Amino acid sequence: MMPHSNTPPSSPRNLDEIMEDDDNEEEDIVEVIDIDDTENAEENESDSASSTEEPPPPDISKMVFSKHHGPVFCCSLEPKEGTLAVTGGQDDRGLVWNIESGEIVLECNDHHDSVTHVEFNHDGTYVATGDISGTVQVWKLATKACVWKTQVGDIVWLKWHHGANVLVAGTLDGDVYVWKIPSGETKVLPGHGSRLECGVIMPDGKRCVVTYRDSSIKVFDMKSTSVIHHIKPVAPAIDGFTCIDAHNDNIVVIAGTYSGQAVLITTQSGKVVGMLNCSLPSGDSSEEDTSVESVAFYKSGDLSIAATGSLDGTFIIWDTVHQSIRHAMKLDFGIVKLQWHKKKPLVFVAGLKGRIEVYDGLSGTLKWKLTGHSEDILDFCMNNSTLVSGSDDMSARVFSLLPLTMNVV
Repeated sequence: MMPHSNTPPSSPRNLDEIMEDDDNEEEDIVEVIDIDDTENAEENESDSASSTEEPPPPDISKMVFSKHHGPVFCCSLEPKEGTLAVTGGQDDRGLVWNIESGEIVLECNDHHDSVTHVEFNHDGTYVATGDISGTVQVWKLATKACVWKTQVGDIVWLKWHHGANVLVAGTLDGDVYVWKIPSGETKVLPGHGSRLECGVIMPDGKRCVVTYRDSSIKVFDMKSTSVIHHIKPVAPAIDGFTCIDAHNDNIVVIAGTYSGQAVLITTQSGKVVGMLNCSLPSGDSSEEDTSVESVAFYKSGDLSIAATGSLDGTFIIWDTVHQSIRHAMKLDFGIVKLQWHKKKPLVFVAGLKGRIEVYDGLSGTLKWKLTGHSEDILDFCMNNSTLVSGSDDMSARVFSLLPLTMNVV
């Protein structure tokens, strides 16, 4: 919620006016002076305190979308033209809107709980919306009509296939649903009684990797629904998974954990090939704070590097071949999500202080800060030229990346 403007303190009574009042006796005047002195002291103290407060950072977004009536939980950019965004919020709505004008193109209604998942398909012809209670809808952009709808268990993740109109969703009870759109033809990748936590579709589009609360990982063949590998548990010290990403080599997967590690596995053999400690010694972090909230491989070029971000602000760039740290730092905000630029070695890091910081992934240096939100950032998405973010402040913001990235090799 946007902060309210501070009301300036009222002016103290004028002592000269009091003294001109013939009805005031001397002891009354002394008493009034004491009151006025106290008010002046309080005002001066307030002015002094306010003068030391740092002004809010400038809003450098090029457009503010404020048509949700609650926090904005999720967002996605249309992949072809890049002129439309979809956002989902606590107001039980998904909204498709123009990133230049802010005009709403489509209201994705008929949800009865917070919309926590939204995504355009591979060619921008469909948009999927999912709410926390398990309602999934698919809308056709050309007709602005809902062409398919279903109800499943509580949704944990929702992703479109990279190159086909196939929608994949993981539910809290451990099952993964694979739907052909718009026919609704369904396959189920079965769970095993443990809560599902996160999943990723491999670059080949034929397999997906799913993690569970019991610290196990499954590699599925999506066509046959068979389990190719079941790693159980990955390691005794791991307390479940929080996030996952796949390398563009179609082999290696990285998964972050609640307990402050990132696990590297190979989908060829189903073996754990590395355990990365994603915590920096500080002496004051609780076990919960070390949760790794986001992991991401750099997918442009031949460099084998990945980034991890934790709730305690730990941000690390890894050499994944040697499993060594290239750069590590402790940021002053908890990290919610990080993502690499699609073509350049830049890492965008968002979190709990309403800003996104951009780092050079090769040197580890801070390049820019994208500011404007007044509360925590909950999600962001981007293409080569534009970034859209959603926040607890009930807004989505559009940032232009071209002025920043055009000179980065």
